[in-house]
This record gives sequence, C-alpha cells and structure tokens, in this order.
Amino acid sequence: MDLDDCTQMTWEEFDEEENGLEEEQRESVENGLMSMVEENLENETPLPTEKSFDAVQPFTTNEFFSSREALIGWAKKVGKENGIIIVIKSSESGGPSRKPRVRLACERSGKYRPSKKGEEAIGELKRKSTGSKKCGCPFELLGVKSSNEHWKLKVVCGLHNHAAATQLEGHSYAGRLTEKEKEILKIMSKNHVKPKNILMTLKAEDKKNVTTIKSIYNARQRYRLIEKDGHSQMQQLMKKLGEYNYVEWHRNDGSTDCITDLFWSHPMAIKLLNVFPHVLIMDCTYKSNRYKYSLLEIVGVTSTELTFSVAFAFMDHEYEVNYTWAMEKLRSIMTPNTFPGVVVTNRELGLMNAIHKVFPITTILLCRCHISKNVLANCKKLFDRKEMWEKFMLSWNLIVFASTENEYERRIHDLIVEYYAYKDVLDYVRNTWLNDYKEKFVATWTNKIMHFGNVTTNRVESAHAKLKKHLGLSQCDFESSWTIINSLIESQHIEIKGSFEKSLMLVQHNFKEDIFKELRGVISRSAMNMVLKQSQLVEKIGVDKVACGCVIKMTHGLPCAHEIAEFMMQGRSIPLSVVHPRWTKLHLVNTASDYVSSQLTIDSEIESIYKRFHSEPEACKLVLKQKLRELADPTTISLMPTNREN
Repeated sequence: MDLDDCTQMTWEEFDEEENGLEEEQRESVENGLMSMVEENLENETPLPTEKSFDAVQPFTTNEFFSSREALIGWAKKVGKENGIIIVIKSSESGGPSRKPRVRLACERSGKYRPSKKGEEAIGELKRKSTGSKKCGCPFELLGVKSSNEHWKLKVVCGLHNHAAATQLEGHSYAGRLTEKEKEILKIMSKNHVKPKNILMTLKAEDKKNVTTIKSIYNARQRYRLIEKDGHSQMQQLMKKLGEYNYVEWHRNDGSTDCITDLFWSHPMAIKLLNVFPHVLIMDCTYKSNRYKYSLLEIVGVTSTELTFSVAFAFMDHEYEVNYTWAMEKLRSIMTPNTFPGVVVTNRELGLMNAIHKVFPITTILLCRCHISKNVLANCKKLFDRKEMWEKFMLSWNLIVFASTENEYERRIHDLIVEYYAYKDVLDYVRNTWLNDYKEKFVATWTNKIMHFGNVTTNRVESAHAKLKKHLGLSQCDFESSWTIINSLIESQHIEIKGSFEKSLMLVQHNFKEDIFKELRGVISRSAMNMVLKQSQLVEKIGVDKVACGCVIKMTHGLPCAHEIAEFMMQGRSIPLSVVHPRWTKLHLVNTASDYVSSQLTIDSEIESIYKRFHSEPEACKLVLKQKLRELADPTTISLMPTNREN
C-alpha cells in the first residue's frame, strides 16, 4: 500500500478559500498520512484482501456543513448505510494559524495495545476468551472548518482492509444511544418500564436503531450511578424521602448501626388516613427485598371503595416489639382524637397484641379467607373420603355465616353430632378458632360492627401482589423498593381523586328518582349503588324489620330496606342524616394536622441540646454532632440494612 492508493484528494482542492488550509497545514496533513502508512507497515497491518473494499464514493461530497456535529452526524449516517461504523479518531480546536478539524476513522482502525497493568491483571483463561476488533483499517476522513465558518469533509483514505458489516447489531459504536434516546430511556426508567420495553420503544421511534439490550442495561446503570452521586443506598433513600415530604421513622442496633425497623408514609396518604380512619387492613409480605426484612403494609379504604396505601414498615423480625413500634409510628401520623374503628388482619398474635396496646378501643377482625385456608390445610388430610370433606366444609361455612347466635349454636351442635368420629378435626376448629376468636370472624358478631364490608385482608393481599409484580425478583434494596412503591402510591392518588370527581359530577340514570334527591352528588356512587339495591328489596320486605335484618345499617352505615320502605310510605326522600358521614367525604379536606400554630418553635429544644453538648465529654460530643448532622442532612446518615442476603 502506498500513499497514492490511500488518498483520494488533491492538494489543489484544499485551496485557501474553500478549505481553510494554509501551506504549513498542508504539510502537516501530508506528514500525518505518511506516518500512518509507516505505522501500518511497522505493525504488520493486513494488506488488502479479496474482502477489502473502497468507500471513497459514498463519502465524497461538496456539501458544506453548518457545524462539526452536523458533519459527524452525516458521516455516521452514510457509514451505517454502507456497513461502516465511523468513530472520531482525533479532534483539534485550532489556533491562531490552524483551522479547527476533526479526523474520522473506521471503528477497526488502529491496533490493540494492552497496558502493562492490564496484562498483569488479566489471566490466561480470560486472555483466551477476549479479543479485539482492531485490524489497522486505514480508512480516514478529514473535516476542516473553513474561513466562512462552515465545515467541509474530504476523504483522506477510502480503503478498508476488511469486509463491510452485513448487520450493525453488536457493534458497540453503532448501538450507542443518541441524546434524545438517552432522555427517553431516563424518563422510561423513572416510570419503571422494563429494559426490553424501552428497547422496543427506541426501535419503534427509529427503524434504523441497532441498540442491543446490553446497551440499555448499561445506560440504565450509568444513569443510576449519576443519580446517586456517590451516596449509599440508605443515604439516597433518606434524600428522596425528604424531597417527597414523606414522614419517615427508623431505629437501629446501636452497636452495629444496622437498621432494625424502617417506617414511611406519603404526605397524601396521611391526609387520606385522617379522612378515612374507619377501617385499616394490615398484613406482612415476604421476599420483597434482598435483606429478607418482612414488609408490613397498611391500607385503608375510601368512600369510593378504592384502596389506598397508608404506610409501609420494613422489620427485621416479626416480634411484638417490632409491631408495637410500627403501630406507635402509625399513631403518630394520626390526628389526636382519631383512632381506627376496625383493623382487619390475620391471626398474627404479635400484631394483634400491638394493635390492642396502641389502639385499645379499636375492634380487631380476622380474615375469613385465611381462616378457611388454615382449616383446609389442617383438616382435609384427616378425612378419608372427598365427599365427607366437602360436606364438612359446607357445614363450616354455615357456621361462619350464621346470622344469629341461636343459629350459630345450632350449627355447632350439628357439626359435633355429625362429625363426632373426627375428633382431631373438631378439636382444631374449636380450640384454634371458635373458642377464642369467633367474635372476630363469625357473621353473627361481625354483622354488628361498622366494618363497611371489609372482613378479609383481600385488599392488602391485592396490594402485595401488585407491588411484587413491579418489584420483580426479590433483589431490591430499600431505595429501589421505595421508588417503585412511590410510583404505585401516586397512581392510587390519581385514581382516588378521579373517583371523587365522578361521584360529585356524574348522576346515574337510575338515581334520578325523587327518593334519592338528597343523596345525589353528595354521597359516593359506591354508596348510592348499595342504597339502590336496598330500595329494590322494598317490595319484597316492606317495613318488616325482622325480615330486613338491618345488616347494611349496622355494617355500612346506610339505610336498609325497611327504612327506605318507611320513607316511601311517608312520601319522603331518603334523608342524608341516615347515611354515615364517611360516605359524604369526597374531598381531601385539610385536617387538624395541616394547621400548625405559628407559635410552634424548637427554641427550648435547641437550647437543651446546646447545654447538653457543652456538658458532654469529647467522645459524646462527636456522637451528638454526628446525629445532628444526620438530622439536618439525611444524605450523611451512616446506617445500613442488616446483611442477611445469604
């Protein structure tokens, strides 16, 4: 290979006006080209073979480019169209006597030169499994800024000593994301879109996109590192909790600085809690994080029958002391005279004791579904025939849904008589469930409690399932978990606000009768539908209170069929006074906790800290100073989760 074979431009074309090259600059270019040829010969670069090709024609252009970026973009685009990946070889900003320029080359130009450090670190096995795409390709383009501020491109050497790429996937340079694509990836990553879906979106936007899934993962990782800015995951978590105005509490093992319990609640969730404190549903879920902490999720229910997340508590153990701490933090975000009316949970004794300790006047109900699952798991194996087991479960359900205490006693008697031969089964259902907990799940007692239709933990179980679907594998740290949880919570709030507005604005056609005129647009559509169903029973029940049973009045705070019949006989519409106020709450009104007295200060507390600081020995002063620093700036926190990954 000689210089005449390699270059496709004449020095006459690089005249002073058109290309901005002076005599001294032309000599520099020529010397550079000669050095390149000598270097290729010295490094034994492969000479042209039958796979070699000339790419002069596609890159030959008389076009002037408005900027350096425009020139590079054009060259890369033409390169892709011809199976060539163009990279920047060198760039000069210019000087008093030298024009700005940029040299472009094939991605396979040059020769692999490992550093000594790299050679020492690399093992023999690794060396065999790695390689280099460098083959000393001599192809080169030169872009020069002319005197009229435009850029001109010339082909220095159009020869490639290798075949053109038949497909660009797998070429790292070709698969690099543009700035626009990086912005799309950033937005989609924030919204927890899976990498494969991000890649599909980018390819839909640009049919010529050759990015691979590995590039998407790498770009996401770079974005996360930039976002964390050197902070640990706990520091980043505390920073985000502060930015989004979350209420956060944590406690740690003083000897190791390891987090034992972590509680947080969204500011909007706290408002919803204080507007709808009537029923809370609590349950723990597992395999939600890499540290194997249990996650206690607490949810509430709005007047429009939508579930909202109240708070989350990560706990290193499910002891009563952990649950009590979580309940105390829950109590701290409720207004002074507000208590949950009902809490629905499973028979987790530690949690039940903690609820009773912190909320002594709250009624605890046990999930009927979980009780039935426990009966199934412990009793089915004790029956020798399927028919007998199915008959037993029917009898059990009749007990659970007994509407009066007399009916309950009768059903129990029938069960004992019919299944006397199955002593272990009878002992289990009586000793485990009925003797101590019948008032917490049997209908004859729960029908006298204002639970608004919530007698199972299905709502919180559904919330668990949705959360785990977004978490994917249980390898999230606390910061990653919070990011996903926050997104789900904010989606809940959007849906809840929409449901409030629909109840206020839309009037269903079957609510237009005069009997409903005081309720239309005042109570939620969910409540209106339940009242409508009761009104449809009027013809069958009339004013017979015994036949009515008045269950919906006691459990939901809504007028029952016989009450509606009485209003109809009197020619009156259903008054709002017979509806529980919960059903009228269709706004996130300000609660007492929103109004903080302007007289509230921390002057006395600061003074106490100041006095204590000066009275402590040097070591204690350092500890106190660190705690104050962490309070003022959560990103300096030194806490970490307990490492139980193995």
